Amino acid sequence: MGKIRGYDGGRRRRKARQRKILLAFVSVLFAAVLALLGVILWKVLQPVTVPTVPQELVDQYLSSQTTEADITWEMTEAPEYTQLVDTGHPTVDAANKLARMYDYDGAIAMISSTEGYQNDEACLAAIEAYEELKSQCVKWERYDQITHVFFHTLIVDEELAFTSEKRDDYNQVMTTVEEFNKIMQSMYERDYVLISLHKIAKMEVQPDGTEKMVRQEIWLPKGKKPFVLSVDDVCYYEYMNGHGFATKLLLDENGKVVNEYVNRDGSVSYGSYDVLTILEDFLTVHPDFSYQGSKGILAFTGYDGVLGYRTSDFWYTDGCPYYISTPENDYEKANYHTSPNLNIEQDKQTARAVAQAIRDLGWEMASHSWGHPNLKTMSYERFVWDTDMWEREVEPIIGETDIILYPKGADVGEWMASEYGAQNAKYMKLKEVGFDYFCNVDGSQYWVQIGDQFFRQGRRNLDGQMIYKQILNPDRMWVTDLFDAQSVFSENRPTPVPGT
Repeated sequence: MGKIRGYDGGRRRRKARQRKILLAFVSVLFAAVLALLGVILWKVLQPVTVPTVPQELVDQYLSSQTTEADITWEMTEAPEYTQLVDTGHPTVDAANKLARMYDYDGAIAMISSTEGYQNDEACLAAIEAYEELKSQCVKWERYDQITHVFFHTLIVDEELAFTSEKRDDYNQVMTTVEEFNKIMQSMYERDYVLISLHKIAKMEVQPDGTEKMVRQEIWLPKGKKPFVLSVDDVCYYEYMNGHGFATKLLLDENGKVVNEYVNRDGSVSYGSYDVLTILEDFLTVHPDFSYQGSKGILAFTGYDGVLGYRTSDFWYTDGCPYYISTPENDYEKANYHTSPNLNIEQDKQTARAVAQAIRDLGWEMASHSWGHPNLKTMSYERFVWDTDMWEREVEPIIGETDIILYPKGADVGEWMASEYGAQNAKYMKLKEVGFDYFCNVDGSQYWVQIGDQFFRQGRRNLDGQMIYKQILNPDRMWVTDLFDAQSVFSENRPTPVPGT
């Protein structure tokens, strides 16, 4: 009986092995067929690349496409910070805010300065997490590959803007709120991170007492890319009233910076209607879109006032001692400026308070000249007058700045670094009054030049003209590194867009 049972058991085991072998063979065969089908489908369905665009850029573009559901910021969530979750511990949670913006040293310093942190497990665990995240960062070395994008005041009511008498101007150089939202969302998903010009390079005193523009170390997680953002003409000019734009920046009852917007029925709303306020909302959800608290740059002219307040004595104060009475000026004063502004001193005071609140948020201020002329082609005498006027009427309100964003994009020198020297009187005048950062307009993906005494950078206009130009020329790379032009472009824009 025992032998018979052993024989039967062996036979069953052999049959079981045979079944396993057969099953394994069938599984391998099935997997091979699936793999073959996968290869065939991949060959048939793989995307077609544009010959003139590098493959890595095409791959980046294809991998970064978003759906409509992804576009609304309220529908997206901040990324998972497994080491940076809020704990209810006030010190740790405050430090986490810095760490989410890649300021790991600042986060560690905040905890380390807290009395008794050595005996606090939450504090010690947080420091360990920050050290781990810091160790994963890589040093950015490509200073010549930092892009700079800029906008003008955003269009809130597209119908009003695109049916006004200035529709062509707005269509060409303005961006809509919806377009801006999509652009920021796309750039965030493509791992761009806001950075201040002063965190790229800054003037530092050398051992011999001289000053020199010095590159600053930039440490980011692998794959992240720094970029600069600026906004031109943050003045809310009088001619824009009633055309579907915000009318000013102000402080609400809680001291928060908000926009004023006048609705079609004349009622007034307060909220987020332009670049600064919308981006502040976005950064609340996505603090990792900012490098160590960096925000954007706001550029101001002076002839119509700043921040929506009519602060120019030249145009808005009768009997201004430095007003120049000419037929042209008298006509402009009478027809294009609501003059006099009897509340001008209060407006100046309010504008100063708003400007300081904006600085406190981390935004930087810049000159855009006083009268928005072409600084390159104008006479030196007129150039000096305009620069002095900016110092007289704008700087006392927004504060000192070392950044100039050239009006009309016109640089006072050619592209060579040698153009920024003693032989260039206009450059020397700008240096004399305190400017160290000089930004023109350049359609290139990148243009950065760092000299001993200056930082120069080209800016890319992300407006109707540029977006539509990309749509007309899909084989070119004007904005494809940032977003998909076709999905961003507003269907309410009249076409063709001027300038394309």
